This record gives sequence, C-alpha cells and structure tokens, in this order.
Amino acid sequence: MRKLKQANIFLIIALLLIGSLGCRPDLPTLEDFDYQSWVSDQKGCNGERVTQLNSIKDQRGLLLERTQNEIQQLLGQPDEHELHERTRKFFYYYLEPSNKCNEDIKDSGRILQIRFSAMGISNEIFIKNE
Repeated sequence: MRKLKQANIFLIIALLLIGSLGCRPDLPTLEDFDYQSWVSDQKGCNGERVTQLNSIKDQRGLLLERTQNEIQQLLGQPDEHELHERTRKFFYYYLEPSNKCNEDIKDSGRILQIRFSAMGISNEIFIKNE
C-alpha cells in the first residue's frame, strides 16, 4: 500500500512538472523587424541585416533569457555557432558584407553575437566590431 502511495505521488509530481514546462509565455514579436529579409540575407552579404540593426538594439531585452530554439525562431539559423569551455555556446549573425562574402573585403564587419549559458539560455547580446 505504501509503494502505491509513493507511485501516485511520483506520478502527480511528474505531471505537474510536465505541465509547467508548457506554460512558457509565447515568443515576442520583434517590432520593425523583417524576418524574411533577415534570414534571406545570409552572412549579411546583401546589406539587408544592417538596416535592421537599430530594431535589434532597441529590443535586445526581448532576446535575453531565451533558449537556443527560441532565438532561432526569432532570427533564423545563425551564420556560425561556436562551443566554448563549460558548454557555453555562441551564435553569430553577420550584419554587413564582410570577408565571409568576398575575399577582397579585408574587414570582418559587424556581427551580432549571442552568448548562451551552460543551460542553453541567452545571457549576453552584443555587436562585435562596433
């Protein structure tokens, strides 16, 4: 009888945990942000991403404390990602034409860099080379 009560308690706790995972608020919508233009401008080679830089800067707070999947839903696949020590991860989105687009360009251009904690949550967002 005691084992049955323990199993019931475990089941209730498991259901509560699973239910609470589904209670995350909906993803925000980035104002004045053209998602299609952003994702179609791979590595910033067309210069479309840089036109949306102010929108990203103004709404930086909406990108913090997001999972990697949520960031990808908001900004698309990163141009590059990097795994650092202690399982910290970085996403890189190139903002303007750089040496990634054309070898004749010596500059690496500005890059939106998003750092994730070991738990996979964004905790730092900044513009590299600015």
